[in-house]
Formats: sequence, C-alpha cells, structure tokens
Amino acid sequence: MVASDIVAKPVRAFGGFYAMALDTFVAMFKPPFAWREFVAQSWFVARVSIVPTLMLTIPYTVLLTFTFNILLTEFGA
Repeated sequence: MVASDIVAKPVRAFGGFYAMALDTFVAMFKPPFAWREFVAQSWFVARVSIVPTLMLTIPYTVLLTFTFNILLTEFGA
C-alpha cells in the first residue's frame, strides 16, 4: 500500500500539470480575447528588460571585438 502511494503522488502531479496545460491551450482560443491586458503586459516586459539587455550588450560587444582582433592578428591581417 505504501509503494502505490509513493508512485501515485508524482504521477498525479504530472497529470495535473498536463491537465492545466490543456486547459490553458483550450482557453487561448475562446473569446473574449484580452488584447488590452496582453499589450499592457508586453509593454511592461519590454520596458523592464530593455535596460539590462542594453547593459549586457556592451561587454559582449567588447569581448567580440577583442576576440576578433586577436583572430585577425593570428591570420596575419
């Protein structure tokens, strides 16, 4: 009896996850569509993530330029 409880708990959680995913997929195509909320949340994500993205591009660009210059030096350019 104990062994079936040990197996049943994770399987029930796994099935619950897929049931929720199926419910979400079905609800995506049912009207009314929340366009206003979608635009608001998309704008929030873009607004919050643009500064960190720009701040990370600076070191990557410097690293890429440095590596490319070393590679050009190795080829004799």
